[in-house]
Amino acid sequence: MSPALIIAHRLLHQGLLGGNFESPESLLDHMVAMQSQEFAPARWAIGLRVSGSTDQRITDLFNNGKIVRSHLLRPTWHFILPENIRWVTKLTEPHITRMSRYYHRQQGLDTPLFLKTRKLLTNLLSHKNFMTRQQIEQAFIQHKIVVKGIALGYLMMDAELNCIICSGPRKGNQFTYALVDEICPPAKLPSREESLTILLSQFIRSRGPVSLQDFTYWSGLSLTDAKAGLAGIDKDLYQFSYNEQLHYLFPDQIRSPTTIRELLSKYAARSTLLLPDYDEYLMSYKDKSLLQAMRKNNSKGSFLYNRMIIHHGRIAAEWRKPSNVDEISFNIAPGLHPSARLMSGIKRSSRQYLQFVKN
Repeated sequence: MSPALIIAHRLLHQGLLGGNFESPESLLDHMVAMQSQEFAPARWAIGLRVSGSTDQRITDLFNNGKIVRSHLLRPTWHFILPENIRWVTKLTEPHITRMSRYYHRQQGLDTPLFLKTRKLLTNLLSHKNFMTRQQIEQAFIQHKIVVKGIALGYLMMDAELNCIICSGPRKGNQFTYALVDEICPPAKLPSREESLTILLSQFIRSRGPVSLQDFTYWSGLSLTDAKAGLAGIDKDLYQFSYNEQLHYLFPDQIRSPTTIRELLSKYAARSTLLLPDYDEYLMSYKDKSLLQAMRKNNSKGSFLYNRMIIHHGRIAAEWRKPSNVDEISFNIAPGLHPSARLMSGIKRSSRQYLQFVKN
């Protein structure tokens, strides 16, 4: 498969080529999890992929518990459907906990303290008594648990990883926590082997073509885990080599060059897109050479993650919206000629973003 076809298939499967998902929930069911480290940009990541969606609609779904947010992968914040939070967290928790033990020791956190705070959080948040982090910190102090900053963050993450807490509705501009058992429906948990196969299968369907290295980069799981997940589906996959790594797709996902050309023509208005911070199109692939094809490496280490403008699937510029200014500013990637088509696309996609955040 050529680089151009790889890019086109990825755009299609990520919902960036057509924006053809009917609802934020159907998108999240497809993607499983979407990074939401930055809450406002993460809403735009959904808006890009769901036709007719608005910022307020996505915020309402979050506040009503139709979409929840927790530390799931690597670990960082991710949006996920309530019905999926338990099996994904159970799958990724062991690796994240092992990785975090050194930092726990640094902060003086031990097993008795984790057990105490899990029980306390269960009592504090029961009966949908949603609390902000600041309120929880004060409640901890009243129970002689005096922690702040990073240490408090690790205690909260531990409760998330044990599926005790997740996001609750916002109070003004502040986030709250809720009990998973009160806002997420009970679900039968698949075995670890089944979960690995399910997660890898959906990763391929929502982001393919992908390599196992891409999967471990995105999920935080080990290559051994990735291979275990692959064992259940490898006979069902189409595979090819690119950049000396095997890449995978399900056969029913493959589109012919003619079909791809027709799709690119049909959705020509989406050839230029403003991506938010940490968009899944940037965060799903360890090998970013296809993203960088339009530009040389930049000295800014964050350039590949923060507010990129892509043109035909490749990075063309970076953008920002100054506070209280109803316009987008941008910087074209070094060495790239700003063609009339690119500039027109940036203006069009800027209008789309500004319309989204107003509604």
